Amino acid sequence: MEKTVAEATYDLSIPSFSSDGSVSVKGIQNIIEMSSAQAGGCSVAASDVIDFGPLREAQTAAGIR
Repeated sequence: MEKTVAEATYDLSIPSFSSDGSVSVKGIQNIIEMSSAQAGGCSVAASDVIDFGPLREAQTAAGIR
């Protein structure tokens, strides 16, 4: 990847990151649905693939939560 493309991609992605490392269930579901549509349409619920336990532990250890 060219450096300018990598830099632009990085700059565009920064606003999507949260300050505490969390992500919304809706955001994950949107990604699943986009991927599913490209892969033939299998249905997967975000709750089937999410485990916020390790994140919550890390947030507590870091004093974020």
